[in-house]
Amino acid sequence: MATLGQEVQEEENQVSQETDEALMTNLETVFLNRVEVAQDQAAELEDLSEADLEDQILAELEGQVTAANQIPAELEDLSEADLEDQILAELEGQVTAANQIPAELEDLSEADLEDQILAELGFHSHKDFIKYSIVGFSGVIINLGTYIFLTRYIGIAPEIAPILSIEFSLISNFLFNNFWTFKTRLVESRLLSRLFQFHLVAGFSGIFNYVMFFLCYKYLMMNDIVSNLLGICAAAILNYLINSNWTWKGRS
Repeated sequence: MATLGQEVQEEENQVSQETDEALMTNLETVFLNRVEVAQDQAAELEDLSEADLEDQILAELEGQVTAANQIPAELEDLSEADLEDQILAELEGQVTAANQIPAELEDLSEADLEDQILAELGFHSHKDFIKYSIVGFSGVIINLGTYIFLTRYIGIAPEIAPILSIEFSLISNFLFNNFWTFKTRLVESRLLSRLFQFHLVAGFSGIFNYVMFFLCYKYLMMNDIVSNLLGICAAAILNYLINSNWTWKGRS
């Protein structure tokens, strides 16, 4: 039994020794291969002289500079005169495009352009504004004429007559504007509703007129007549804008 155990032990030792020798042999082989590669690289560098290394570096730099400064073939084929003509043609095209008037504007007359501008400002049409102004002047005449008629011929007190004359002029202005100034507009609201809106706008415009007069006369120290005229003009424009865009708002 002892002899058998010794034999097994000896075989294991022998296998272990053989394995170690194989590993050492493999390590030596790998090391020698790496040494040979390093020696070959060193030999290649030794074969190149210092001048050859400089020439190789300079050649690479020259190649890069040449590529960066290379002119495209299509530009080389163009003469200086051709380049100038091409640049001038591009500039002329840009100037022409910048100064070109759209075809739709060329077809519009001066009156149509004015109507477009007024529409953007809320006036819709210069004709409507002129008609509205004429109706406003007629309202002043009707107001004054009604006042004279009521006080001189009927005998109504001067304190009461202005109320009636103002209301009469408002109604006449409304009727003229509804059936003449804005007759081409397709308004969806009813006639009585528009009459009520017209009265509201008139009251607001009257307050605005007085505020403008008060500011110009008291704070800006302007002449009372001038202040009143400025208030009347400002209130008239405001009156038209509100009525045109609210009371008679609709499609033409």
